[in-house]
Amino acid sequence: MPLFDALSDLLVDDGLELQVAHPTPSGDQGRRGDSASGSWSVPVRSRSVRVGRETFHLRSSRQFLADSALIIAELASTNLDTYGLLMQRRTPVALWGHGKAYVTAANRLDTWLEVRLCQRAVHTIVYTESGAQHLDRQGIPRDKITVAWNSTDTESLRAALQALTDAEIEQFRATHSLTASTAVFVGALDESKRLDLLLDAVPLIQAEIPDFRLAIAGGGPLQRYVDDRAASNAAIRVLPHAGLHTLALLGKTAQVCLVPGRVGLVAIDAMTLGLPLVTTDWRYHAPEHDYLRPAFSVTTQQTPVEFAAGAVSILSHQDERVTMSSAAQREAQQYSVTNMAENMHLAIREALRL
Repeated sequence: MPLFDALSDLLVDDGLELQVAHPTPSGDQGRRGDSASGSWSVPVRSRSVRVGRETFHLRSSRQFLADSALIIAELASTNLDTYGLLMQRRTPVALWGHGKAYVTAANRLDTWLEVRLCQRAVHTIVYTESGAQHLDRQGIPRDKITVAWNSTDTESLRAALQALTDAEIEQFRATHSLTASTAVFVGALDESKRLDLLLDAVPLIQAEIPDFRLAIAGGGPLQRYVDDRAASNAAIRVLPHAGLHTLALLGKTAQVCLVPGRVGLVAIDAMTLGLPLVTTDWRYHAPEHDYLRPAFSVTTQQTPVEFAAGAVSILSHQDERVTMSSAAQREAQQYSVTNMAENMHLAIREALRL
């Protein structure tokens, strides 16, 4: 994972070694096919217990207390390790997480617990500015909060785009029968992405743009559902999880990115690729939804008719689409794993008072 590679390199200059303790992906996470590891990777055992609507997680993290200068734990009320780590005072503990409820409904108990965790931590790292503002309003001192500005590896994606040849692009377009009216969905094939709404919108878009194509790249628990829907409509093309090369090819052959459900890091990828993004006013977007701007995105109501209309509005107006594409790529320049690693490095130095 480029983020941890970059952060590891920065920490070497401080005489520190990065270790990332993580469980082996399983279930829905494992089926997404987007996990990674590196020299910093330390697999640990993980157990999960479901109580009512909540799933609590317990990992074997206390084993790292004796030899660690700092532990960065997950900021989540359902992560039982975090409570135990913050109860001891021998090793300083920082937190890393959203900072507020984005992808689930907020409740007072979760908010209260997470604020108390932040109060005991030496520092808190959050994904985006809105998470920091939420914690600030809850009384966490701003100088104990760092915004990481969560990002994908935009530098490598730009390099992949530049390395493509015209022959590669044309072969990819021909292989998947893509047209000049192609949309792309990139992400996990799960309930959070509102795939039913996406696929229900396809025939409505086709009614306005007969040569419309939708390329879906991803994996997950709804793979069979997507495959079945694609089998009944030739406009839908299903690809496996997209690595950098395939993602770059999709960026060169598509005109718009469609994500009716949870928008997360796909916002960064779409911006880097220069693809305007159409989404809905769903309330459970991830923190990176904050990065979207009206200059290069469209937000519709949560119906197939409205969502299809948003897609058609971009596909049918080439001049506006080109303007949106340029705006998206300009905005993407400020996000990278290099910047994110540097922000996290500063937070670690602050936590350790280096």
